[in-house]
Amino acid sequence: MAKELPYFRFTVAEWMNGDISMMSKEVKGDFADICAFYWFKDCSIDLAKLKQRFSNATASIKELLKENIIKHNSETDFVEINFLDEQYEALSNLHEARRLAGQKGGYSKAKAKHKQGSGYKDNNKDNDKEKDKYNRGKFSPPTIEDVSKYIQEKGYDVSPMKWFNHYTANGWMVGKNKMKDWKAAIRTWLPDKKKEVHYDFN
Repeated sequence: MAKELPYFRFTVAEWMNGDISMMSKEVKGDFADICAFYWFKDCSIDLAKLKQRFSNATASIKELLKENIIKHNSETDFVEINFLDEQYEALSNLHEARRLAGQKGGYSKAKAKHKQGSGYKDNNKDNDKEKDKYNRGKFSPPTIEDVSKYIQEKGYDVSPMKWFNHYTANGWMVGKNKMKDWKAAIRTWLPDKKKEVHYDFN
């Protein structure tokens, strides 16, 4: 998504008057780099990877976490930068809506192109076998619309686009095992307080 959303809004007033304004120049500089990297990674990165990428800015990361400028979900180990998450979700939804609209207009061309190239043989047969093996299971990945609808119905404190992008980018796996229930996977992303009150299995 980095190519489709190559930039984010930088609000001068928030930078000058927000909590970040109280930080040292070094921390501010590190935070700017972290924001760029976070956006490049589609606003989906765990704390371990962030620390690995910015191994020379450990002190700054610790300070940013302490001041809650960067938030950390201990359950998933993912970090959150609120102002970027909000922009990313809004822009991603807009991008998705435009993409779907474009698909409707270009459906006939895409169908014709697919028919024309139907005789093409993929030389990498091993990859095809792995894909077939994966697709033969009962699990079928949800659409972003399915995810958004379910989260909205249940009132969960989870970003639909962030959750969907995470599993789309990393594969529909839980640990080393193929995901069996995407709704249960969403519930694992709930903050601790909400996890205690949601035990539905629908």
